[in-house]
Amino acid sequence: MINRFEHLSNGLTVIFCTNTQLNIEEEVYIDTKMFNYITAFNVEWKIWDDSRGKNNDYIPKVVGGVDLDHDDHKILSLRRLIGEYLYDNSYHFSLLNENYYDLRNLNIFKFKPGTGHSRKIRAKREKLLEELPKLEKRDDINIIPNNVNVIEYEGKLLIIEDSIVINKVSYAQANAISKYLNTHTQV
Repeated sequence: MINRFEHLSNGLTVIFCTNTQLNIEEEVYIDTKMFNYITAFNVEWKIWDDSRGKNNDYIPKVVGGVDLDHDDHKILSLRRLIGEYLYDNSYHFSLLNENYYDLRNLNIFKFKPGTGHSRKIRAKREKLLEELPKLEKRDDINIIPNNVNVIEYEGKLLIIEDSIVINKVSYAQANAISKYLNTHTQV
């Protein structure tokens, strides 16, 4: 994968993709556990209009790219790639909430070819959509990168980075570290 990305503390990864029509960078969300699979493809993921679904009010978007490792430069859909990984290639895939930037595993809806408009499939889709958790976007998460805090807890000092306890030290250890840093560092 060629795109910039950022792993979030909520189990999601943001992939920064260029919207080819607007020439701006947009955020696309995937489950972090899919990251290694997605990065195995030599693709720069982009966002473009899906000409197959155009109507007067709404133009759906596609997140896709060209696989540079294949001689035929096959065009890949990120939604389909994730769906085939989760299930298999005999299904069609859509997004429950129809948000092209929300490619979480829970949002990928599979159905057999030719059944997408049946009452049974529509009812199943509506039920799953009601149960779909809201997407926590990058700006919704209140964690400042590289934010380190030290707090006291049960007689020890906890060193916390990005809301994760990374070390517990006693006051004696903290004093020793402080003395060492004061004598061996220059400001």
